Amino acid sequence: TSVAPAAATMQKEISLTVRATQNSWLFVKTDGITVFQSTLRIGDVESWFANDEIEISGRNINQLEFELNGKMIGKLGRNDRNTKKVIITKNGLSVK
Repeated sequence: TSVAPAAATMQKEISLTVRATQNSWLFVKTDGITVFQSTLRIGDVESWFANDEIEISGRNINQLEFELNGKMIGKLGRNDRNTKKVIITKNGLSVK
């Protein structure tokens, strides 16, 4: 019999990395738990992991570059429209 490696059983379903191209104040929840509440400065990179959902709200979200599960998505939204919230689930993401 084979035993699954511990890392495989602990792997989260959703992996999100953001890079700030402008100072951005962020509030981040993973699976309903607040994990980040601070200013992300230009050039900063942060990563979060969740089983079901990552929710990001704050200012200048449209100035963040997103990488979801290792795939570069880039910026969400347009410069002339202020993104207030991004919700990422296993099924994809929604921008509000």
